Amino acid sequence: MTAEAWWRELVYSTYTLSGVEPKELDKNYDQLFTSVYNRFNAGDAYTIFPDVLPTLEELKNQGFRMGVISNADERLATIIDNLELGKYFDFVLASADVGVVKPNKAIYDKALKAAGREVKPQEALHVGDDVET
Repeated sequence: MTAEAWWRELVYSTYTLSGVEPKELDKNYDQLFTSVYNRFNAGDAYTIFPDVLPTLEELKNQGFRMGVISNADERLATIIDNLELGKYFDFVLASADVGVVKPNKAIYDKALKAAGREVKPQEALHVGDDVET
C-alpha cells in the first residue's frame, strides 16, 4: 500500500467514525482528501516550538552533524524544507524511503552512514518522543 493510499483510508475512517455518512462523504471525497493531504505537506500546517530554532542553530554552530529519522512517508523531506529547517540537517530519513521503521536497527545504521563520516553508535544521540523507537 502506498503512503497516499494509507492516508486516504485513514482520513476516510476518521470522517466515518466521527459520524459522517459514507454516502455524503463519497460525493466529494477525492477533493476533500486531496485538500487535507496537501495541507499537511505545507510548512504552515505545523508549529515550531520557540526553543527549536535557537537550539538547532547552536548545535549546528558547535559542529554537530544532525539528521532526522522518522516513521513517516516520503513527504518528510519536503515538509522539513517547507518549515525552513532543512539547512540544519545533514540528512533526512523517512521510513517509507528506507523500507524499515523504527525501532528496526537498519534505519539507525543507515543514519550513521548518512552522517557522512565514521560515526560509531556510541558516539550518536537519538532524541525522540517514543521510548520504544
